[in-house]
Amino acid sequence: MRVPEHSVGELREQGYTIVRDFLAPDELKLSQDALWLHYPRPEDYFDDPSAHSELVEGQFAGLRTGPFRSWDLNRLTFHPDLVDLAERFLGSSDLHLYKTELWAKHSGAVDYEQSHHRDSRTTASSCRSARRSAR
Repeated sequence: MRVPEHSVGELREQGYTIVRDFLAPDELKLSQDALWLHYPRPEDYFDDPSAHSELVEGQFAGLRTGPFRSWDLNRLTFHPDLVDLAERFLGSSDLHLYKTELWAKHSGAVDYEQSHHRDSRTTASSCRSARRSAR
């Protein structure tokens, strides 16, 4: 599925766009199934959260960088329609992928209630230090 041109316009104007049914059903299913190579299934996690304590050690404990253990996840990072969108948005085919991430936020790690944003590890550390200093 090619991303519609109006989505490129939304991305330019709003900084984001929503593309319904971006992945084909089989791509979505394979990708979802591949997540369990990196994280416990919800029923396993909630049956015994203490068995997965490494996932709640901090806000970024569920962060995994690629490459991933499954081709079905790795290929999403350079999905042809995503590359096409990036090329049209940037007006260039000279694209370079330097990082890809999965981020699972597990119950009990931290209070994730906040307005929508995405911190880097450096930014998050600076914010935590600033909050401690302000107290």
